[in-house]
Amino acid sequence: MKKNLQIVICFLMVCKCVLTYSQNKNIALIPYESNKLYGLSDTLGKVIVKPQFSDIKDFGYYFDKKNKKLADSRFVVKQNGKYFLIDYKNQQIISPTNKYDSIVLDSEDCRIAFIYERGKKGIFFKNREIIQPVYDKVRKTDNLSFEVLQGVQKAIVNSEGTTILPLNNYQYVGYDGVENGKAKWSARNSSDKRINTYDTLLEKISEEDDNYSPYGNNNYKFPFEKEIPNLEEKKKTIGKKYKTRMEYSFMQRYSEVEQNGLHTFYDFYLDKELFPLQYEKFDLIGADHNTILFAAKKDGKYGLLNLDGKIILSEQYDEIKQNKDGVLLKKNNKFGLYIPNTIYKYMEAKFDEPIKKFKSIPVSDSWSFAIYKTGKHFIGENGIAYFK
Repeated sequence: MKKNLQIVICFLMVCKCVLTYSQNKNIALIPYESNKLYGLSDTLGKVIVKPQFSDIKDFGYYFDKKNKKLADSRFVVKQNGKYFLIDYKNQQIISPTNKYDSIVLDSEDCRIAFIYERGKKGIFFKNREIIQPVYDKVRKTDNLSFEVLQGVQKAIVNSEGTTILPLNNYQYVGYDGVENGKAKWSARNSSDKRINTYDTLLEKISEEDDNYSPYGNNNYKFPFEKEIPNLEEKKKTIGKKYKTRMEYSFMQRYSEVEQNGLHTFYDFYLDKELFPLQYEKFDLIGADHNTILFAAKKDGKYGLLNLDGKIILSEQYDEIKQNKDGVLLKKNNKFGLYIPNTIYKYMEAKFDEPIKKFKSIPVSDSWSFAIYKTGKHFIGENGIAYFK
């Protein structure tokens, strides 16, 4: 009954993600390359904006945490030798006639664009220039405000372009939280005089609303809770037959065992070998779909298997290696990727260059769709290649 309930809950969560994805698919666009020109496609590879740009230098997304939905996506594109900014509808946000030397989108909120002119920096937000590019440095800070620096002087400017703390040689400037329903800023000037100022408080979002990483969930809790009968006796018996290589501390259920240089896993609860005694070695990968994943070497080739006793990928790869992007697959000098905990199939080893995670599209408050890169080309977490 408990297991059936868990299945139903998982099904409903997947349905919610799929429904949310369907609603957002025309916002969740990705650069698409064809014949050395760039356009935009949805995550399934359907072209939404036909390839017409000579480059897409940067792109990003905005997730509305209040309404829990993807609300915008923007792209820094190049046409006729000039970079400008468009949204997912191919509407110009910053026109091609702009004066900027460079446009860079904020990594968390694509509505914020850092604009550069003659080595100086400013901010374009809410479809207008709220901070002129005249400052040495500009950085996003609390309450959707910005700290600007000019030499040794600092100022705080809010998202409306209003100066909250004027430019001065402060010893200290910082956000002091909320006071009487207002956002409070404090500073100390060169005379060590404390200055307090207040601004409209923008809605504060709980840290619990942070986006879910599609493959980085390492808060793994092994679900096996039953007591293993006669465990110590079984260990002694197995110890006479095999050489124990490694024990895994999930109720001491599993041991990696060796005999005559060959390896397998022994399950003390089921009292049997999980796989034939035929592997040269195992390399721990980590948590994957409520079990533990290993790279297994046999006859000089690698595959993937787990402690549920399932072979995930047969032994056909020259190399399988975990990194921050997932699990790299290499075969005949071609590259693929296995992504733990994703709902999608692995990427086959058919790409010329290694696959690296580039950024994620926050589709809902519980799911992000990852975008990967091989060389200069993009691939989705679903294995769709956004180029031809």
